[in-house]
Amino acid sequence: MTKRPSAIVWFERLYILSIVLSVAGTAGNWSELTSVEGDDGAILGAMGTIVVGVVYFADFLLWLFIMRRRSKLARWLLAIVTIVAVPLELANPDSRPWDIWSTLLIIEITVSFAALVFLFAPGARRWFDGTPDNLAETFS
Repeated sequence: MTKRPSAIVWFERLYILSIVLSVAGTAGNWSELTSVEGDDGAILGAMGTIVVGVVYFADFLLWLFIMRRRSKLARWLLAIVTIVAVPLELANPDSRPWDIWSTLLIIEITVSFAALVFLFAPGARRWFDGTPDNLAETFS
């Protein structure tokens, strides 16, 4: 098994950290995320729970395909999803107060983008292509 380049190691660390921060933010806002008033409140709250579960499962699958299968498609999907999700997560800032969870969201977004930078670093690109990262690996 070939050694993974440092860019890939850092991507994995930061991506897992961003998921941990996201889970912490979701847990902190859980009552707000699942509370819906009205006749269909319980059903909509349950649907919110299902959506959160599907999102975290998708995160896990992207990580799995990127890290274990070296999938370029998964790499690009992660980049697109991250770039599209940021404006959606930050949309309508007047609707929520600035609190610890908002700060955690900003940190999580920053860590996610840092992970993407490492995912597209030159060493990571060579790793996805299966080419050696340096001359020492070429002759070993």
